[in-house]
Amino acid sequence: MNTQLAPALTARLRLLLIYTGILVPFVVYGASQALQSNNNSPLDWVGHSFAPRMKYDAFVEQFGPGDVVVLSWKGCTWKNPVLDELLAQLRSESALHNADPKPWIYSVLSGRETLLQMTRGGTGRSSSVSGVIDSDSDAIDSPSSQRAIPADVAVQRMQGFLIGPDGLTTCLIVTVTKEGLRHRAELVAELKTICTSITGQAESELKLAGPVIDGLTVDEASQKSLATFAAPSSLMIMLLCWLSLRSFRAALIVFGCATFCQGATLAVIYYTGETLSALLIILPPLIQVLAVAGGIHLSNYYFESLASETHPSSPAIAAIQKGWLPCVLSALTTAMGSASLIVSELTPIRQFGIYATIGVILTAAVVLTLVPGLLLLFPVKRTSSLNTASARLETAHDQTKQHTDAWRFLAGLLQRTRLPLVILILFMIICACGLPRVKTSIRVETLFPGDSRILQDYQWLEDHIGPLVPIEILVTFQKDCRLHDRQRMELLYEIDRSLSKRPSLSRTTSALAFFPPIPEESNLPRVMRINALNRAIALSKAGFQQADMLRVDENGEYWRMTARTSALHPVDYGQLLREVDQASQEFLIQNADKYSSVSVSTSGIMPLVHEIQGRLLKDLFSSLLSALAVITLTMTIVEAGIINGLVAMVSNVFPIVVAFGMMGWLNQPLDIGSVMTASVALGVAVDDTLHFLTFFRRGSAQGYDRKHATLYALQHCGAAMIQTSVSCGLGLFIFSFSDFVPTSRFAILMVTLLLLALVGDLLLLPAILIARREQKT
Repeated sequence: MNTQLAPALTARLRLLLIYTGILVPFVVYGASQALQSNNNSPLDWVGHSFAPRMKYDAFVEQFGPGDVVVLSWKGCTWKNPVLDELLAQLRSESALHNADPKPWIYSVLSGRETLLQMTRGGTGRSSSVSGVIDSDSDAIDSPSSQRAIPADVAVQRMQGFLIGPDGLTTCLIVTVTKEGLRHRAELVAELKTICTSITGQAESELKLAGPVIDGLTVDEASQKSLATFAAPSSLMIMLLCWLSLRSFRAALIVFGCATFCQGATLAVIYYTGETLSALLIILPPLIQVLAVAGGIHLSNYYFESLASETHPSSPAIAAIQKGWLPCVLSALTTAMGSASLIVSELTPIRQFGIYATIGVILTAAVVLTLVPGLLLLFPVKRTSSLNTASARLETAHDQTKQHTDAWRFLAGLLQRTRLPLVILILFMIICACGLPRVKTSIRVETLFPGDSRILQDYQWLEDHIGPLVPIEILVTFQKDCRLHDRQRMELLYEIDRSLSKRPSLSRTTSALAFFPPIPEESNLPRVMRINALNRAIALSKAGFQQADMLRVDENGEYWRMTARTSALHPVDYGQLLREVDQASQEFLIQNADKYSSVSVSTSGIMPLVHEIQGRLLKDLFSSLLSALAVITLTMTIVEAGIINGLVAMVSNVFPIVVAFGMMGWLNQPLDIGSVMTASVALGVAVDDTLHFLTFFRRGSAQGYDRKHATLYALQHCGAAMIQTSVSCGLGLFIFSFSDFVPTSRFAILMVTLLLLALVGDLLLLPAILIARREQKT
């Protein structure tokens, strides 16, 4: 570097440090606020233009939201009159609004109230308890109206929905509004308080499940993981940086810059008005790994310059001279890869692409300014005994003498034999064959260990009430449909009978459940029986609408049927939805002429979440391929050739293909966090690859042969690659002890990918480069 430029650059670095110090309080505040605003509601992941979301919104407009809390406890039976008081309290003004101008609770349903209404001639849900429920539970045995349903029939119809298999255990279903979903932590806490005060049950005895509880538990578990393991992980990374760099001050500088980069990225999220999602919560580890990697590389360049005495007065500036090009190239390629995510129509992917791009560019700027700047202000020196691995790289003769035995052995081995290259390529091909076998999982039991509270509650509720995952079937009769009411109910019956053949589905709930048994009137003519039945159904429609089983508007009638499946059993939701759709359409297809004005579709929150998460994982894979394409294109430009660029990408693809291919062979499912590890590993691999190739080209430009060019690159980058992988890998591995399965799985897979990336950059890439050079020779 021109010595006349050094004073000017030094002054600028000092000024940047001052500006950074001014920003620190704002960064700390923004990061702390971002970490407190975790939100994992899948409904916020897509816009209203997303086709499945449009269908769900139309269903919600007709029948209300699908975000519910299912609540019960041991001894909660429909004969227990305390449910009346609990229902009244939950429907009170304070519970509905809870000091908020918008209500948090949309509706409350109990098995006791519904059962009593059915046996007394009603089919609807009352907005209040008074005047509807007689506290004498024995009254259910004597129906009080002509349209009452016998008690045993009513219980049988409600089993698997509001009544358990024992015919007694029941539950409450609290449907939550969008505003309540935003305040679900406070709402669930208030719900528990009301239940414990009225029922006398301890909070630990309450059994809660449903989408609201799922989202809240994920929020709490992810926050707990961060609170519990973030500090030990950071301390581990700091300790390993210290051991790697053999300088506490240098390690503190690298770690401090990485922490600042994490905080600044989180602050950007907060100050732009966003909250952490299931994907954005993975961004801080990505930033930390990239920052530590860049900082360790620059620190090693600093120590090399310090030992070489080429720049005795400004080794920090010499470090910038050596490292700016690979750092900038790495940041640009990684940023372009993450920017490819911005085109996704799914909000969390788009947000991750935006903030990852900002974070990567910010990290590169911080590493190239703060690390040298702090090393300039607070010089670090190591004793000569600690610098025996640092070589003076002025001539080919001196370089060969100073290389460590390990690097010399590795380069010589790769030159003498192609066996390591053949083994790695063959292993990569075998693993690639497992990629088509990769499966994704979005089920609740994959998020938590088997002994977790939420899974125990789910198991209890499914054992004592019934399956908890609803699938809504909407039967639409268009306005010009000429079918009379009996024929419409007959279609519901046929669909119900077809669905009942699916062993993974429970009893279907529809208007059929609330319609009283038809008495045998064999002495009446068939026409009169049909007319009487049509009239009875017509009179019941108001009750069906009150029970949210029917909606009527100017476009026709919409009859709702609800099937349920287990949240815990190994059911493929995608396949199940296809089976439900096929079973629902079966009778229509067989009688196409008769039902030409009728359509059947599935809806509800479960199909929507399945579509969202399936699309989410699909987009992540597509975006990963796009990122690989963009980075490959960049590599061909950097390496000045298509073949050279493709060769450089082999080591970057290696960890991803091997890790995910092995998961396919081992039938290990992927979740969102697992897929996102590929982006992190790609960023680290690209960073190390570009550092290695930069110095390989510099060595070649100085006239070194293929072996010494490899040694030249390994001497400059090999130690930093190992230090980065070990420091970040072991630091992240601490998160593998988390009770939150996605966090634990993310940590284990991240460590695996970092180690594989290290193998790719230290073995596969040098082997390919030496083989290609030798062939050219």
